[in-house]
Amino acid sequence: MVNGIVLGSSLKDNLLSIVNTQRALDRTTLRLATGLKVNSALDNPQNFFAASSLDNRANDLRRLLDGIGQSVQTIKEAEIGTVALTKLIEQADSVAQQAVELTAQTPTEGRLIGDVNLRSAGDLTSLAGVNVGDQLVFTFRDPDTILPYFPVLRQVTFSAGDTADSLVANINAINNALPEPAIRASLTKNGNLEISSINGDILNVEFDAAGATPDGTNLALADALGFGGVARLLGDGFGQNEVQATVVATRQITSFQLFDTVTNRVAQRSDRLSQLEGANNTLLFFGLNAAADTFQIGVNSGQTQSIVLDATQTVQGLIDAVNNSPNLNDSLEADFNEETGQLIIRAIDPTVESIETGLSSNAITLAFFGFNVGAPIYLANADTDSIRLGSVGGPTAEQITQLEGDYNNILEQIDGIVEDARFRGVNLLKEDDLITFFNEERNNSLLTEGVDFTASGLGFDTARFSTNLGAQLAVDRARTAIKAVRNFGQSISNDLSIVQSRRSFTEKTVNTLTAGADDLTVADQNEEGANLLAVQTRQALAVTVLSLVGQQQSAILRIF
Repeated sequence: MVNGIVLGSSLKDNLLSIVNTQRALDRTTLRLATGLKVNSALDNPQNFFAASSLDNRANDLRRLLDGIGQSVQTIKEAEIGTVALTKLIEQADSVAQQAVELTAQTPTEGRLIGDVNLRSAGDLTSLAGVNVGDQLVFTFRDPDTILPYFPVLRQVTFSAGDTADSLVANINAINNALPEPAIRASLTKNGNLEISSINGDILNVEFDAAGATPDGTNLALADALGFGGVARLLGDGFGQNEVQATVVATRQITSFQLFDTVTNRVAQRSDRLSQLEGANNTLLFFGLNAAADTFQIGVNSGQTQSIVLDATQTVQGLIDAVNNSPNLNDSLEADFNEETGQLIIRAIDPTVESIETGLSSNAITLAFFGFNVGAPIYLANADTDSIRLGSVGGPTAEQITQLEGDYNNILEQIDGIVEDARFRGVNLLKEDDLITFFNEERNNSLLTEGVDFTASGLGFDTARFSTNLGAQLAVDRARTAIKAVRNFGQSISNDLSIVQSRRSFTEKTVNTLTAGADDLTVADQNEEGANLLAVQTRQALAVTVLSLVGQQQSAILRIF
């Protein structure tokens, strides 16, 4: 049996010291090579897992920084868009202001001009159809007024010996009893009576013969004064008829306010005509029959267009029928104001002098829209109401058309900028919302709400500069839009500042987390360098000592 080699205790101690020194050398070399003093959970479990947690959060926040950066660019793009929109809206305001100034210089007026030379008669009551006690009843109503309303009525009564000049003076004297002048009467060079509605008012003239007389007598009065071609016979809803002529100082006619009898709210485009009522709860189109009822509309007392009505016809359907009619769409345009519940028909051709509207019904007498009268009027079978329109002076018509074109082009460019102001599919100017997350749990965020800054979203509408009122409305819309854009610009600037501040905070937080993890795991190069030198020295000494011990044992063995 061969016994194992027995080493002395001092030699064993030296060998163990060399092993430990080599381990220390390996550890120090690894730390210097990796730069970490904790390379795995075996090195220091507590520090390793604590540093991993810090590193994981730092990495999550780094990914969030990418999204935050994209949010910054999205908001900046919207901000660029608001600057461009502001310039365009200011340009639109400038164009509309030019139209205001132009229409103020050449204001529109509604005029009724007779076709009889009244100067030829010394005493007007000597004319066939004009009698002592006959009256002209003038009704004044502000065009912006809707029911309930109280129109102003003023009468001029014929007396024996009245002349054309005294009639003109009596009509003009009505202004003395009004808050501001609203009517002007004069005689043309041919002696024809001319009555004008000024200051944008609506003027209705009723020809009222003295006494309880038949309709023909009232029509005879209108004809004797030269207005037989424009006066119409209209029902008053109480079994009586009126002979009247209506003139407006605008290029459009407007209905009284319409309501939906089912919901008791202001009428909307989608409501059926059969559900419409006036402010007095009177159904306007009860019992519509498609086989018998039609809406009649025409211009300049020419051929009328018939639009079939039935129980399912809606307000929008009636509008579309007018706008799509090849006989009308070059002259008229229908629209609807859902805020006020009013049907609007405007002239788009400067040659339009009057608009005729009515109903043809074989079943019942229907109440009608009461265009520019303010209350329902009742039309018997095939009756038609004609309303004379104000017109723009000839020399300015082309200028106004040019301004309308410029204005409408600007509105198209506004829509173009809004369409292009998107960043990576998000368009804050077209009602897209932007959510920016600031922490890894995604429970800390900022919502930047988008807006509709298209031309329609800003409240713009197609230019209608034929009246001073329409031009001023365009100016008001432009200035309201400028305010809205500026307010939104201020809002997103505030959001941009918040997002940038949070980005800076997140970047610093990432640095803090990384530094914290480094404190737990990163090796001190100076310290590890000193350790390496010490370990190498210790290793050299251990080897030397081991050599000495080995020589000593060899010397002892040589004795034997």
